[in-house]
Amino acid sequence: MEIGRLDATGQAALVAAGDATPRELVESAIERIDALNPRLNAVVTTAYEPALAAADGGPAGPFGGVPMLCKDLVLELPGVRFTEGSRFLGQRVLDLVRARRALPARRAGGARQANTPEFGMSPSCEPLLFGPTRNPWNVACSTSGSSARRHT
Repeated sequence: MEIGRLDATGQAALVAAGDATPRELVESAIERIDALNPRLNAVVTTAYEPALAAADGGPAGPFGGVPMLCKDLVLELPGVRFTEGSRFLGQRVLDLVRARRALPARRAGGARQANTPEFGMSPSCEPLLFGPTRNPWNVACSTSGSSARRHT
């Protein structure tokens, strides 16, 4: 089965069994982001180099080596734009001191940041800063639910 079609548990099992390396998982995630994101607008900030470097460090913990995608609302990485989905914060880049305080940043290595409603204040992901995220199963539907229609 294609790595990108497995959930985190399936990907972790591949690493644990020695059937895939963490780097292969990250490379697969990068390929899927590059292929699907132009249509879906789900990933707003990429940090591919730190993700690859973290993967080369080897797995740690039960999900070690499994790439993760966090909302641009929770993941703070040094030197990476952190907007919380707001136009007001659209160009904010965190310094090393502030980013080190963020627990997800310490665990994520070089994760990618996903689109988010402004300050997480809406149940649908249609921020003015980056535009709406589209549902991968049906781009005419909202990501907030399988039957929720996106406003057009």
